[in-house]
Amino acid sequence: IAPNRERDKSRVENILGLPEFGDAFTEFYSVKQDLLPVATGYDRIVYGDHGPYVEFSSHQLCWSTFPTFLEKPAMSFFDEYYTANGQSMLYAQKRSVVNKPNPPSGQWAAQNNRPEGYANYLIGKFYLACEPDTIAVRRPATRSAARRRRAAAKGNGKKQLQEEWADESGEWWDEDASRCEEWWEEGFWQESAWGPENVWSEFDTPWPAYAQGYEHLQPWPLAEAVLAPPAASAADEKLEPSGAELER
Repeated sequence: IAPNRERDKSRVENILGLPEFGDAFTEFYSVKQDLLPVATGYDRIVYGDHGPYVEFSSHQLCWSTFPTFLEKPAMSFFDEYYTANGQSMLYAQKRSVVNKPNPPSGQWAAQNNRPEGYANYLIGKFYLACEPDTIAVRRPATRSAARRRRAAAKGNGKKQLQEEWADESGEWWDEDASRCEEWWEEGFWQESAWGPENVWSEFDTPWPAYAQGYEHLQPWPLAEAVLAPPAASAADEKLEPSGAELER
C-alpha cells in the first residue's frame, strides 16, 4: 500500500473508527450542517490518491439533507449534491477515472502515476469526503446491539436511553469509536439534530420528522425521485469546463 493511502487509512480508522468495508448500520451525520443525517450504512472507504472517501449506494442516503443538485456537463466525472448551507458536497459519480493516473490538487493528493487510475470510484455510486470535519459517525457494535437499543428506546424513552449509551458504551460501541462516545458525553449530539419526537422503534430511524415515512428496507427514495435534475439550457450545453473542474 502506498504511503499516502496508509496514512489516510490510519487517520480514518483512528479518528472515525470506520473499517474499510461497510455495513448496513453505521450512521453518518453532517458536521457542517447542524448534524443532519447523511446516511445509514455504507459500502466501503475508497482509499485513492486524492484522499479517503466514503462510498454510498443511493438507498443508504438521506436525500433531504442534500437539497441542492448541480448537474455538470457530460464530460464531467461527477455531478454534485450540496447541503442547504453549501458547506458539504456529495459526489455522484458518472465516469470512472481509469484514464487519470494522477488526481487534481488537494490537501491529501499524491502524484503516484498509476496506470490503472488514481482511485477506484464506481459509476452510479455516491462519495463524501471521509474526514472528521465533514462527517460524524455512530457505529453500533453489532446488529443485536442495535436491536436492543431500539427496544430500549421504545420502552424507556429517550432520556434513559441516552444514559444507557453513556454508561454502557463498551457494550454498544466498538472500541475504535471512542471519539463518538466522547462527543455524546460532551453534548455534541444536539437536541435540534434529533428532535424530541424521534423515539426509536423496530422499524424507525432517528431522523428528523421530514425525513421519515419511507419504507423500512429502503428508507429514502432514489436520488432522481427526490431531486430531479433541471433541464439543461442551451447556455449550459455550451459550457467548456477545465479539467480541474471535472474531477477530484
